[in-house]
Amino acid sequence: FIWFAGSLRAVLRRKEGGEGRLSTIAFGGGMAAGAFMLAWPAANLFGALFAAQLTAAQAQTFYLFGDVFLYPAAMGAAVLVAATALVALRTAVLPRWAAWPSMVLALWLLIPPLGQGVDAPENPAPWTGLAVLPFVLLWTALIALVLVRERYA
Repeated sequence: FIWFAGSLRAVLRRKEGGEGRLSTIAFGGGMAAGAFMLAWPAANLFGALFAAQLTAAQAQTFYLFGDVFLYPAAMGAAVLVAATALVALRTAVLPRWAAWPSMVLALWLLIPPLGQGVDAPENPAPWTGLAVLPFVLLWTALIALVLVRERYA
């Protein structure tokens, strides 16, 4: 994912021209998302590696602590996806059929972190937090395929 973000930045930067503000913002979002995605399972791994030295309550804490990284990863991914979509809409570096769904995905990624503080039965944060993750992977694969196709077309 981090490699993808770096490669995407290079493509966006060439097309964007000028200061390359949006391509840099997209790259920063990708780096943040990648770092939090790597940290997400780290707490679980720590708990598993030191299970013999932990009480049941401590083990459960490490198990649940990994989820702390879910929302920052979603917010970083939202920045990556939104900035990529904006560059695509301005420059046609990606087809419009890929840019507009990217904007929808970016908004969807913001629902869990922004909706978490709402204490209401209709709060969408808990179920959308995990439901959106496969779409980030699909988006990454789709954009990578489009960029490879464009390069070799």
